[in-house]
Amino acid sequence: MGRKKSFTSSPEPVSCQVDVEHQLHVRLQQLPPVESVRELVETLYPQQLHAVQDLIQRALQFGESNSALIVGSRGVGKTTLLRVALSQYCSFPDVDGASLSLSAGGSDGVLVRLHGLMHTDDRLALREITRQLKLEHATATKQFGSFAGKEHAVL
Repeated sequence: MGRKKSFTSSPEPVSCQVDVEHQLHVRLQQLPPVESVRELVETLYPQQLHAVQDLIQRALQFGESNSALIVGSRGVGKTTLLRVALSQYCSFPDVDGASLSLSAGGSDGVLVRLHGLMHTDDRLALREITRQLKLEHATATKQFGSFAGKEHAVL
């Protein structure tokens, strides 16, 4: 029998993560304006659109912390559906950290985007949430006894 090879995992270079984030932002900017696809989404996916809008509304109105998994083949309109649903509560649904509101001019929530292939564990997700909420400096100077302590401070 041969020897088993041992592999050591090295941390992913920061430049690679920044490059992937940049590519995601570029792809979002290439999407058509929400106004131009709203009618199409309302026609093709009325039930799904209502379900997502209802989920967002309950999160903003009652503080419910729910998750939604939107699945489908590539190119069927998952991102477009979400953008149209968010546009009801947000002036800029394609901007990380955009304010979400039930009424014009208010701020009931903040839009945070996480990517399932990049933010694969709680630590990476919390770091990205901290970055998008622009809380890096506030959390950098504090010492947290546990992950839960940092999570509580950020969220």
